Amino acid sequence: MRNDRRPGSPAQIAGASLIVLAAATWTPAQAADQPSWANVKINDTTRALGNYGAGVTVGILDTPIDLDHPALNVLRPALLHPLARRVVEAHGTHVAGTVGGMYGYGAAPSAQLFDISVLSPYGAWGSATLTVRSALSVAARYGVSIANMSFGYSGGYSLDYDEYTSFSTFRRKILAVKAAGNDGMILKSVRSPNAASTYIDNLMLVGSVNSSNQISSFSNRPGEGCFSRYSNGRWVCFERDKYKYFTIVAPGENITSSAPGGRYTTLSGTSMATPHVAGAAALLQGRWSFLKSRPQATANILFRSATDLGAPGVDGVYGWGLLNMERAFQPIGQTQLASTTKTYPTGTSTGYSGTGTLNQMIGWGTRISALSTFDEFERDFKVAARSISAEPRSAFGGWLSDYLSGTGAAPLAATQRLRIDDDITASFTAVAGALDDVAAGATQPRSEFQSEVLDPVVAPAWSFMAENVRSGSSLFAGHKAGSGALGLTTLSAMRPEGLGGETAGLENPILGLATSGSYAGATVAAIKGVSLVAGYAEAEERPFLGSDYGAGAAVAGLRFEPTDTLKLGIVATELQERDGLFGSMGSGALSLGDRFQTSAVTVSGSWKPALDWEFAAAATFASTRQKGAGTDLLTLDGAVISNAATLGISRSNVLGEGDRLSLTAALPLTAVRGHAHSTLASHLDEGGNLVADRYDHDMSKSGPRQLDVTLGYAATVWDHSAVLLGAFASFNDAATAEDVFGGFASYRSRF
Repeated sequence: MRNDRRPGSPAQIAGASLIVLAAATWTPAQAADQPSWANVKINDTTRALGNYGAGVTVGILDTPIDLDHPALNVLRPALLHPLARRVVEAHGTHVAGTVGGMYGYGAAPSAQLFDISVLSPYGAWGSATLTVRSALSVAARYGVSIANMSFGYSGGYSLDYDEYTSFSTFRRKILAVKAAGNDGMILKSVRSPNAASTYIDNLMLVGSVNSSNQISSFSNRPGEGCFSRYSNGRWVCFERDKYKYFTIVAPGENITSSAPGGRYTTLSGTSMATPHVAGAAALLQGRWSFLKSRPQATANILFRSATDLGAPGVDGVYGWGLLNMERAFQPIGQTQLASTTKTYPTGTSTGYSGTGTLNQMIGWGTRISALSTFDEFERDFKVAARSISAEPRSAFGGWLSDYLSGTGAAPLAATQRLRIDDDITASFTAVAGALDDVAAGATQPRSEFQSEVLDPVVAPAWSFMAENVRSGSSLFAGHKAGSGALGLTTLSAMRPEGLGGETAGLENPILGLATSGSYAGATVAAIKGVSLVAGYAEAEERPFLGSDYGAGAAVAGLRFEPTDTLKLGIVATELQERDGLFGSMGSGALSLGDRFQTSAVTVSGSWKPALDWEFAAAATFASTRQKGAGTDLLTLDGAVISNAATLGISRSNVLGEGDRLSLTAALPLTAVRGHAHSTLASHLDEGGNLVADRYDHDMSKSGPRQLDVTLGYAATVWDHSAVLLGAFASFNDAATAEDVFGGFASYRSRF
């Protein structure tokens, strides 16, 4: 590599080749953002995003700075040049003001400026013992993470050996931001001792553009110049070692900044462009403090977020392009959600599909309002929690979805009935194609509101039932056969629309989580008016971003019919859920854990005071425990107690024979007692360690209950057609903390 400069030899100030074009003095109160900031998107918003550079120390390796200037926050001087304090010169003071001047002159006004005077007031390099290495050593000792170097060589040379090896030595500590020079030339290639793309990847060369974003006539350009290295007996220029991959441009013409004596002046040069980039780097490190120890990442963020100028891609005039602070504060590359131990790409291996029950438990969208995603450089960006989860659905959602899609009343069904003797009959139904919302991708239990559109998917179904018509005892089994699992409940009067559809989730929401797959059970008549019911049901497995939600419920209960108009029942349910809780599913960083066990008791009753009237009510009380280790998203601290209640009123033959008007009110399953916590990845601290936020969930303080109300009217028309009309309201919806209203209408005809 070229080593023209010996200790004590002169070095050119990159801005000195252009004499001051204009000069003026203003008081700080009259100062405002200069036009150059708008071109690189440094404004009040991006300054605030970068905490104004607070906590970042920028070394100004230049001529002596006016330490008393009211716009400058200079940490201390390092008197490396013997003449440094005898005369204060405009160049260093001007550069310092562009990096961190207050009153709108600087990019990062809260950054600490460290005056490292390596040049005399006349632009001469320091004493025989002064080197770039010694200057950077002082800088590193005082916590400098960015070094602004608005000096260089005449003749189109980039670095000398001292600079190259110094940047390499401090590549893990200091970002070197260096002026490209003012000869208006293509930078000449130099020989380097190793791969520049690896060993000085903390270097940024800065060229100058005018107010129209055209390269300044005086600015040096990278061209196809290179840090060449010796390989196989000759000096070779490898593509990634070319200057253009180290180059970015920024405004460098007619830049107004601080001047000695508390004044302000206007200068031009790559010296003036360089502090724009150094100040931008200070904003990045002010926002993400761990970047202070990752100068390569800081440089690459600014490079890759630059606005492309000139020829497409990285070119020999503008390098990566024009500094763009707005884009620098946006994610780069694939974003990921992180657990406390691992990262997962968003949208492919991690996600959350929550029901209102779990959303209410953990405050999804309220207490947990935002999650951190991490970009390629491990920078955190907040995203709304609701933006990465499916919407829940209210109590009417299950049976309405079933009715409108056809589940439970599938076409192409064939039924075979058989009378075994005078008392026993049997029937078998096979369905060639049933519209299946679970197979179509539904991710919510039937007791919650599902707002997403479900594509119908054909799935086979069958059901079997054998019944003793004299005693009322029966055996039944089935797979995806709609309302067949109702045999495991104690009532069949909870259907709001009266035309079929799944209602187990309305009477018994715990059982309702396991009624989308296979089921089997039996009822046994014990004594007059009393029968026992027992069985098992399981949900169809639902793949979700690498996890497979599954649920199975065992049921045992008692039915009591003291009169023809009164029915009572009590059911015990034992539910096991895998990879989910209350029908919610999570994967990756938002996994919910391997297994949950819920024990529940449901009491229910119905009463027909008159032929056309019916009143029904049900209440469920449940206790849930987590089996196995908790996860970042959910760890139960002991048992969680939840309950649910439903009240239904219906009248038949309102407008015509066989029609039905119903009103149903439901308090969805809600956790009311117990504690849980979430530990979610937040950001990296200054040392690069992951910091997690803990959220404690007290179920007794979960806020007001959600209430779902549905009014429906159903009628059969012309024997082959059915009409369903209705309206619904969900008050204080658990997912949105807002009231939700809507209506529905359906007409179905069979031939």
